[in-house]
Amino acid sequence: MAVLGSHLLEDQKKVGETAEAIQLRQSGENSVLSAIATSQDLQAIVAAWQAGTLSKDTMFELFRRGEILPDGRTNQDEAALINSTRPQSTEPRP
Repeated sequence: MAVLGSHLLEDQKKVGETAEAIQLRQSGENSVLSAIATSQDLQAIVAAWQAGTLSKDTMFELFRRGEILPDGRTNQDEAALINSTRPQSTEPRP
């Protein structure tokens, strides 16, 4: 945000700039904004799942659409991966 604000204050070039150069410059600035927005979306989705207002399947689908999860991985595959990476309890069972 500081970088974007500083661009408003800097002197603008008085020379011509190609459309491609403008697009490259703006895409970098836009990627910063989109990364922030994606992070907030991710937090909101996880919070909704934790609150019980969103199913795990819906959460996984939203992650897939947002390219957090790969397209080829099923919800069952993802759940199995989550379970396989959890630390095992060392306490004896009753």
